[in-house]
Parts: sequence; structure tokens; C-alpha cells
Amino acid sequence: APLSPYSGSSHSPVTPPMDSWREERTRSEEDNELNLPTLSAAYSAILRALGEDPGRQGLLKTPWRAATAMQYFTKGYQETISGEGGGSFSVRYWMTM
Repeated sequence: APLSPYSGSSHSPVTPPMDSWREERTRSEEDNELNLPTLSAAYSAILRALGEDPGRQGLLKTPWRAATAMQYFTKGYQETISGEGGGSFSVRYWMTM
């Protein structure tokens, strides 16, 4: 049976991942702008790994579009939803339940 990646082995113990994902993090518009080139390069690498040429005419803007779309799709992780009656609901907290 395969070992769990967190069970360790006779060679070296593996430390479980830290709970840093539970910490409150904010992502500003400036952060998004600064990270776009890195995200875009990652999507270019994915396209190359799939055997595509990110430099061909039909794919030139695809990595940039995919990067901006992912930032948009994940922006809710940074938001707190406020409702009537003054209550609020943290999306990050809900995702960990």
C-alpha cells in the first residue's frame, strides 16, 4: 500500500503542511498588478507542457487572460460578506469548515 506523504518514511520524516493558509491575507489591486506577469508566465508554461506554442497567434493573449481570470475568480477569498442586521460572514472561515 502506498505511504501517505505525511507519514514519513525510513529515509526522512515528512513534516505536515503548515496551517498558514488559515491566516487572514489581503490582496490589493496593486498586488494583482504586480503578480500578473508571474501568473501569466505560469500559464505559458502550462500551455507549453500541453504541447502548445504560447507564441502562436491564437494563444498570444491567453496566458494574460487566464491570469486575470484566476485573480477575479479567487478574489472572494479575500472578502467578508456583510448582511442585514450588521452580521458578517468571512468567506475564508466558511472555506475551512
